[in-house]
Amino acid sequence: MHRRDKLLKLALDLQAENSAEPSTSQKSRRVSCSSSQSSSSSSSSSSSSSAASTIGSYVSGSIKSSDNIYRPIANSLLQRKVFESLPSTSNLQKHVTNQTELPRQRSLSTGSRSSTLSSRAGDFSPDDNDSDYNPVPDRIIDESSDNEQENLIILPPKKKRKGIINSKKLIAKQLRNSGKEYVSLSKSKKNVPQRSMGPPCSERCRLKCFDKINDGDRTIIFGLYWAMGCVTRQRDFISKNLTVIKPKYSYKKENSNRKPKHGFHLTVNGKQIRVCKIFFKNTLGINDRPIRTVLEKLCDSGMVESDKRGKHGNQVKVVDEVIQGIKSHIDSIPRIESHYLRKQTSREYIDGGKSLSDLYRDYRKLCEEEGKPAGEIHTYRKIFHKDYNISFFIPKKDMCEFCTSYENMSQIEKETNELKYLEHHTEKELSRIEKNEDKQKGQKSYVVACYDLQAVLPLPMGKTSSFYYKSKLNVCNFTICELNKDNSYCYVWSEVDALRGANEIGSCVLKFITEKCQTVDDPNLEIIFYSDNCCGQQKNQFMFSLYMYALANLSIKSITHKFLISGHTQNENDNVHSVIEKSVKKFLKSSPIFVPDQYITLIQTARKRGNSYNVNAMSYSDFYNLKDFVQQCGIKFNKNTDGDAVRLSEIKIIKFVKEDNGAIKYFIRLRLQKIIFMRLNNVDKHGLGAQLTVSGFL
Repeated sequence: MHRRDKLLKLALDLQAENSAEPSTSQKSRRVSCSSSQSSSSSSSSSSSSSAASTIGSYVSGSIKSSDNIYRPIANSLLQRKVFESLPSTSNLQKHVTNQTELPRQRSLSTGSRSSTLSSRAGDFSPDDNDSDYNPVPDRIIDESSDNEQENLIILPPKKKRKGIINSKKLIAKQLRNSGKEYVSLSKSKKNVPQRSMGPPCSERCRLKCFDKINDGDRTIIFGLYWAMGCVTRQRDFISKNLTVIKPKYSYKKENSNRKPKHGFHLTVNGKQIRVCKIFFKNTLGINDRPIRTVLEKLCDSGMVESDKRGKHGNQVKVVDEVIQGIKSHIDSIPRIESHYLRKQTSREYIDGGKSLSDLYRDYRKLCEEEGKPAGEIHTYRKIFHKDYNISFFIPKKDMCEFCTSYENMSQIEKETNELKYLEHHTEKELSRIEKNEDKQKGQKSYVVACYDLQAVLPLPMGKTSSFYYKSKLNVCNFTICELNKDNSYCYVWSEVDALRGANEIGSCVLKFITEKCQTVDDPNLEIIFYSDNCCGQQKNQFMFSLYMYALANLSIKSITHKFLISGHTQNENDNVHSVIEKSVKKFLKSSPIFVPDQYITLIQTARKRGNSYNVNAMSYSDFYNLKDFVQQCGIKFNKNTDGDAVRLSEIKIIKFVKEDNGAIKYFIRLRLQKIIFMRLNNVDKHGLGAQLTVSGFL
C-alpha cells in the first residue's frame, strides 16, 4: 500500500498542476514580464554593487573562502613598486660582441605557417559597460585576438530548422498529447480545455466496475496515461488493455458487418480487472476515436502500426539539377577569415555586405542568364542553413565572455563564481590603472606603446555585385600607437608578401624598436608595450626572444611587455582602426578598391586632425624568420628559478633588463594583485652558452 499511496499522491499532484496551468499566451506573457523584471533588477543591483565593492576590493592570487576580499586596494597601489628590487644576479649570462642580423624569411610555408593568426569566436566591446572607458562615438570594433582558451569549439548552424524547437505547432502538439489546455492552430484559434477524468459507470453496469476500482486508483491511471505525452505510447496502452471476447453462443449471418466484441481491462496493484467500455473511456478521459484508431491499426501480430502521417512519400521533390545549382552558387561565395574565431571553429564566414535574399536574387538572375531552372527561395534557404555552416560576418561590439556569462548566471551560480569574478574585475582595474600610469611617463627615455593587428582588408572591394563572388586578396595592417605621444604607425602588407603570425608581428615590432633607438639615441631607453593575449602573435617564445635580441644589439636598457586582461583588451589601436574603416566605407561610395596601394593611401589620409598615420609598406624582404632564430639560440621560457612550470598564457607582465656588463636577465609576473616578480630559468644544455648570433638561412 505504501507504493500505491505514492502513485496516488503523484497523480493528484499532476492533476492539480494541470488544473492550475495557465494558458499558453498567459504563460508567455508572465515569463517575459518576469524575465524582464529580473534582468532589470539584476543589472541595477550588479552595477551598483560592482562600483562600490569590486573596484575597491583586493583579491589575492590564491583566494580562499576565509580571505578578506574587501580589503582596500589603495594600500597595494601606494606600496606598488613594479620594477624595484629586482634580483641582482642572472641565470642567463649572454655577452654580445658583434651585432648580427636576423635571417630573412625565405619560405612563408615553413617560416610563418606555424604561427598564423589564432582568431577568436568571442566578441568584445570597447565600452563593455564600463563607466571609466570612453571610446570614440559611434565606434564599432572588429578586432580582437585573445586566444587564451584552447577548447575545441564546434559551432552549430546559426539558423535552426523550422518546426524543430519552440514552434507553435510543436508546442500545441505536446500540450494536446499531455492532456493540457492549448490553442488550436486552425483559423478559429479555438481554446481547447484540458482533459479531465469522467464519472464512473452507473449502478446498472453488469460488471459492477465502480465496486472493483475506486476513485483513487482511477486518478492514478488517468495521471499516468496522460503523463506519457506520446500518442504512440498511449495507443500501445489501449492495445494492451483490449482483448477479443469469444461469445459462448454465436449466430453468424452471411454478409454481416458485425465485428468481434472487445473487452476492456485496467491494471490495479498488478491485477488486471475487466471493466466496461464507459468506465474505461471515462477513466482515461477519452472518447471512442482513440479506441477505433487502435483497432484499425492493430496488426495480426498484436502490434499497433506506427503513425504514417507525413510519410506517404508523395511530397514534391526538388530535382538534383536545381540542388546542385544552388550548392554551386553557395560554393562560389568566397569565405573570409573572421578576426574573432579560433582555429578550431567549424563555422565559415562570408561577407556581411549582402543578405540571404540578395544572394538568392543573384542566384536567380544567374539561372535566367544561363537558361537553367531555378529553385524557390525556401529551397535556397533550406540548403544554405542545413547543408552549410555559414554565417554572415558582421563586426559586433565586443563583450567579455566571462562577465557576460556571470551576469546571466543564476543566484546560486553567482555565489559559486563570485570570488573568481571579483578577481577578474580587479585584474581589469589594475591593468587599466597601470596603463594610465605608464601613459603619464613623458620623459624622453620612455617609450610607451600598444599594438594590435587590424581585421583583414579584402581586395577587391566595391558596390558592384560581381565583386562579392570574386576570390579575395587580404591586406593586413599592424598598428602601433605611442600612448604618451600622438603618433601612430601602420605596417601594411598583403598575403603575397607574408602571413599574419609571430614572424610578421615580430618583424614589424623590431622595425619600430630600431627606428625609436635611432630617434631617441639614449642608452637608458626603456620601452613598454601593451597588447592583447594572442599566443599565436605576440605572447610566445618568438617575441620574447626577439626582445632579447633587440636588447643585445640595440641601445636599450629594458623592454617590458604588459598583457591586458582577456575580454578587456580595448586600447588606442581600436580608435585608429575605426577611423580607417570609416575612411574605407566613405571611399567605396564613389570608387572601388582594386590594389593594396589604395589602402595605403586611404590609411595615410584617414586622420583629419592631429598627426597623420605613419604608414610603412612592408615587402617580402622586410620579414624575418624568428622560428629558426629561437631554435639556434635554445632559449626556453617554460620554468622559473624555483623549478616550477610556467605557462605563457598565464603571464601578465614580462620584463627584459640589460645590465652594465652586457648580461640580460628577464622576469615575469603572473598576477597583477601580487607585486612579485619571478625570474625565468632558461639554463639548459643548449642555452647556457648560446650567443645571440644566427647563421644560415631558410
